[in-house]
Amino acid sequence: HCSQLWRAAVKAPKPATSTALVAEEVEKSMERQSAAEGKHFIVANLAAGDIIGHLDDWEANISCAEAVDRALGAICAAAAKHSYLVAVTADHGLLERFFNEDRSVNLSHTTSRVPFALIPPEGGPAVELEVSPEATLADVAPTVLSLMGIAVPDSMDGVSRARVQGTYERVVLVIADGWGVGSPDRDKNPIAAANTPNMDGLVKEGRYMTLAAAGFAVGLPEGRAGNSETGHLTLGAGRVVLQDELRIARALATGELRDNEAVRFGLEKARENGGEIHVLTMLTTKSSHGNMDEGLAVLRAAAEQGWKRAWLHLILDGRSSPPQGGADLLDVLRSRLPQGIEVEVVTAIGRGYALDRSGGYTDKTKLAYEALIKGNGRSF
Repeated sequence: HCSQLWRAAVKAPKPATSTALVAEEVEKSMERQSAAEGKHFIVANLAAGDIIGHLDDWEANISCAEAVDRALGAICAAAAKHSYLVAVTADHGLLERFFNEDRSVNLSHTTSRVPFALIPPEGGPAVELEVSPEATLADVAPTVLSLMGIAVPDSMDGVSRARVQGTYERVVLVIADGWGVGSPDRDKNPIAAANTPNMDGLVKEGRYMTLAAAGFAVGLPEGRAGNSETGHLTLGAGRVVLQDELRIARALATGELRDNEAVRFGLEKARENGGEIHVLTMLTTKSSHGNMDEGLAVLRAAAEQGWKRAWLHLILDGRSSPPQGGADLLDVLRSRLPQGIEVEVVTAIGRGYALDRSGGYTDKTKLAYEALIKGNGRSF
């Protein structure tokens, strides 16, 4: 039933989402500010790529890329009219890889670099980009600030990549959400297969480079795909902000999590109050929302403190891990359970319920809550 619902959902009826409306609002904002004095800065997030890119629909992915490109073209046209410099980038990769090397469908974020380009208005100060393989998303904010003649705060350790003879009073930053730089193979890459003259023009123009948008460049463990949260945070902060996933991964690697104050306190309080241990963990190996290593580390800490039994609550993945791959991941989990403690799985909940961000409390969050707290759900 879940598979049928997923397949029904992936045939996207509106792959452009509201992208054109975002471009219209940007133009309206430019018009409103056309007669105003002082510095003006606009951020436009074209989110369609990070929506449609998660769907198993090749044609929709192509249509989405073309819609984002049209919106970029509209914003650039308005920027030229109102003397705005346009900076273009993305927060992470996704849309650029539909098929993996083995022809399986990729629905997950990638570790690809992302574009970064500058389009100055006619008659503006001369500007160039200093291309570097070390450049990351953390460099965007310092670059924009330097273009506008604003001092870069000490808290930003990113590097300004712009070389400009003067300053720009008006800048618009366009974020093509999920638009990575991928293979030119038109049979695997929806962006390459799409008609995207505006993005293509940025590459040919010369004020273009790529930025790292995954792994340590955005505060994640090396090799971890980027995501919107880390990408946008890095863009805004102008520096690498270590994410909990990296901090936890380091604590796992060093054994520090075993002695973590919160973990130790929870186990001690459970023993003092005659309680039992319930561990909630993601049943996956690579989600940005967590992975089974974290739950296993807590179970190991419990076993080392003499606990003989624990109850395990699983949040199924299906996005960063293969859809319907829970059975295989259960085998991985079982093979890695610590010795000396009996562990029983008592709930399994899809991430669409337990990690709901749509505000669907009655249909989603409440069901997950009552399964965890009251044990309500279907028994197997």
